[in-house]
Amino acid sequence: NKALLHIHQTQSGTYGSELHLTNNTTGSAAGDGMFLSMWTDNDVYFNNQEDGDINFWTNGSERFRIASNAIITATQANNEVVMLLKNSAHNSILEIYAETANKNSEIWFGDAADDNVGKIDYDHNINQLVFTTNASERFRIGSAGETKVYANKGGDYALFVQNDGASLNRYGVLIQCGQDSPVSTNYAMTIADGDSTVQGY
Repeated sequence: NKALLHIHQTQSGTYGSELHLTNNTTGSAAGDGMFLSMWTDNDVYFNNQEDGDINFWTNGSERFRIASNAIITATQANNEVVMLLKNSAHNSILEIYAETANKNSEIWFGDAADDNVGKIDYDHNINQLVFTTNASERFRIGSAGETKVYANKGGDYALFVQNDGASLNRYGVLIQCGQDSPVSTNYAMTIADGDSTVQGY
């Protein structure tokens, strides 16, 4: 009592089962339209051979789109998680892989006014991590762990550290520099003015 469309390929070799859909604008040749295929490598292929997108709808609305330029868009109109990556047995890992040399891995935070007003940018060429807010670099971690904070706001602190833990034995900032040796000069803190002229140590 099942409604079933079963396409089965019995011929051996590099043959598979395919569903080929075309219309009067795509043409009807082998290179036209779209294919839903299962090949002998046991992979499933969803192939739009036209210069168009692949759209997935549920409950009468578009939910997922793969554009012809490979941009993937997931659409959510509710106040819910848009995409959930779940691993039931191990750590959940999201990797942003830059395959070409001298290219970065980036996460953009955009809005209607600016596509990347906020950004997390890892530079693989020099192995540094940069954080951007309001379209300007604000925080940088170099390859050796050197950290720089860039602020541009009058009447406020560039760095605020608060320990709001237990009522006793609360510590703010520990600055440790170099080794316990008089061989070289170690400055735990250097104070400079706006022109980078050192005023004290």
